[in-house]
Formats: sequence, structure tokens, C-alpha cells
Amino acid sequence: MTYKKISKDVIIIGAGISGLVAAHTSSELGFDTLVIEKNDVIGGANISKITKKGKIFDHGYHALDFNRSKMTTKFFKEMLDSKYYKIKLKRGIVLKNDLITYNSPLKQWPSDLKELFDLKSNFDSIKNNVTKNKIKKTYGEKFTNFIFSDILQSYPTIKWAIKNNAKNENIIEMVYPWFFPKLKKNIAETESGNFHDRMRNYSKHYILYPKRNGFGEFINGIQRKINKKRCKIIKNAKNIKFIFDSKNNLKKIIIKNKEYNAKKYFWCTSPIILLKCMKKDEIKINKKINQTLLIGNCTFSNPIQIDLHEILVGSIEHKINRISFPGNIQQRENLQIQIEFLITKDDIDTSETQWMKLWLSSLEKIGIITSKNKICEFELKKEEKGFATTEKYETIRKEYEKKFEKILKNSNVTLPYLNLGPENLNRVIPGTKLNVMNSLRTIKGINV
Repeated sequence: MTYKKISKDVIIIGAGISGLVAAHTSSELGFDTLVIEKNDVIGGANISKITKKGKIFDHGYHALDFNRSKMTTKFFKEMLDSKYYKIKLKRGIVLKNDLITYNSPLKQWPSDLKELFDLKSNFDSIKNNVTKNKIKKTYGEKFTNFIFSDILQSYPTIKWAIKNNAKNENIIEMVYPWFFPKLKKNIAETESGNFHDRMRNYSKHYILYPKRNGFGEFINGIQRKINKKRCKIIKNAKNIKFIFDSKNNLKKIIIKNKEYNAKKYFWCTSPIILLKCMKKDEIKINKKINQTLLIGNCTFSNPIQIDLHEILVGSIEHKINRISFPGNIQQRENLQIQIEFLITKDDIDTSETQWMKLWLSSLEKIGIITSKNKICEFELKKEEKGFATTEKYETIRKEYEKKFEKILKNSNVTLPYLNLGPENLNRVIPGTKLNVMNSLRTIKGINV
């Protein structure tokens, strides 16, 4: 078969957030860029949906942490032409049936939870590598036991990891420091730990949110700002063929009757798929299982009397991991609740009506809604969301980084950002931008 041959400076595979950031960076630097996306939607799972009642619910990323990364904050502002809200985040946590303000001192906690603590001091010395013994030394044995018998068990994916003999230090960091009282903290060395420790010390956390069209407007903003003269996006590209040579160079991409080639390729979709295309073995993970995120979008006919933006739930009494209030985040009337619950294939998956009844009952028990709050719209969404594992995500990430560093050492393919587990825009965006810029410097005959 004869193919029409098309050459580009740069080809980007995948139009999720990292693909769009790569496209914006490449085209702004003057490179003739092509983005290839297999779906007909840009932005991956990061979209905002409008219901029949005209309410906006966000899927994927929900807000941006202000100045967690100054590069990301600057980029966000530019993509939205400064049309955004800056909001002081109000967060709560649920333990048992108690709703507590996040990061509040123990004296403000309900009496049934206070009795679980045996604080040795008003200082939490845990800096990195959270372990069961470190928790016990600071917070006492009763609360440590409660973490393992209740909080961790309330997360089906963590419960699965415990059942499959995950080490304590591999799972306890998933709930620390979210469900703990406020104590003075050392500042951790990791990016995530540093950010959360600063929050716990100073209790100030601001988020940025677009003024219109939900958080998906940030994705739309990147699309609008991409230099159209230098960048083309192909959507709904089906039956793509990637042809690699023996030295791990991507020689060409075939889509229908066209053959595309480039001096540089940026792989901005699943790294697992890249290994399959290159016919390389995956990293062996001891035990893992696929996860499904259940999302319940609820709209009520009358306002919900709560001023929080989100609530994290760590109670086996409720099949909920997170509750958010889109109306409050969007600076509108508080008529919406979004519920998230992460399950594995081992969990019983009930019907949409059963989930709605179950979640409404939990919301009432926690005190978020009353019998006066009548639901007028409900939608259950299911999203495949990576995998649960008995190992630390960071350990797996490092193994994959080593593998890709070896495979792609002399290749014309670059993986701008390795995304395997829960991620944050403040890591994805600067990581992608910097890696794309550094990679483009290596192209012969093209100056950056």
C-alpha cells in the first residue's frame, strides 16, 4: 500500500494534560508540531460536564493548589487570561460519623475521638518514610490501632493491599497526615510532604479555579493558546501503527493511508502501552489489581447548608472516600455534591439507584444534608483508575524510570512525564515543560 508521507519536527502521542502542555511548549518554541489523539475528546479524563439542570461537575483534576509550583500557577493564569477565582480552601474530614474541620487541634475534636489519643507532645517529628511505629510514638497505640482497624479498612483498594500482605509502611502513608489532628511539623524533604507540612503548620491553603465552564476550562485554555500555525491536533485517530527499529527509534506512525515521521517524538499517553509497542517486558509488580473510580454527581432542589469545599472520609461506616461541593468551589449556589469511591474488581458493584440511596443515607448520618434536601438529579459515572498494589507507588515509579532511562537512552522517543499513580498538576506541568525543552535542545539542526 502506498502512503502519503508527512514529516514534522515533533510528534506528540496523546492529548491529555501532559500532551497539551508538550504541544504548547513545542509550538511556542517554533517547532512544526503534530499531536495524535486516539479519542475524540481532548484532555483525557480531565473534563467538565454540564447536566440537564445546567450544573457543572468536574472529572479528573478539580482545582489547582496556588503556588505549590510557581511555574504551574503562572501557566494556569496565562492559559485563562487571569479569569479565575482564588479561594481559601475549606476542608473537612470524617471519622466514624463525626465531621471535623481538617487540621484542627485535638481540643476541637469530638470526645469519642479524643479518647483514642495519647499525645506525647505537641510536635510531630515524622519527616519522611511514615511507619506504624513512628505514628505510635507520636499519637499513641489506640489511635494507631484505629487507623488499621477503621480508617485504612474504609478504602477498598487499601483493604485489598492489607489482605494481600502489604507492608505497613506501604499503606499508612496513604492516610497520613489527612486524618490527624494539628501538631507542629518538621518540613519534609519530598515535594508532596513539604507542601502538606507547610499547610499543617500555617493552615493556609488557596486554590485556583476558572471563572466559567468548570475546571475543564483550563484544558480549553491550553488548546486556545497553542500556536495553531505551528501545531495541528488529530483527534479520533483509530488503528494507529507504531513502527520501531532495533535501536528503539520510532521510525514512523501509520494512520489510515498516511505515514507520519518526526525528528522527535514525545510519548504522552500510557507508558505501559509504549512498552507493548516496543515489545518490551513490563516491570514485575508483586501484586496489583485494577481500580474503578465510582463518581456520584448529585444535584439538589434546595441549598446545602455547609461552607466546605471538600470532605475526606475515612470511616468504614460509609462507602465514600471524598465528598466535594462544586457549587461552593464555583462560587455559586451550593446545590451540588460530588461523591467519589475507589473500588477494585473484588468489590460488589451495585446498581445506580442502590448507590444513590446508600450515599444519601451516609450524607444524612454525617450531617451534610437533612430530610429537607431533596435530590432532583443523580448520575453515576465509572472510570478506570490505574491499579492498587501492595508496593509503594514511588518504588514502582523508580523502577519504571530506570527501565525507560535504559530503553530510551539513544532513542528519538522521550517520555516527558511518567504518570503511574495519583498525580498533581504541580508536578505534571513543570515536569513536562522542562523535559520537553531539554529534549528539544538535542535535535540536530534545530535551535532552542
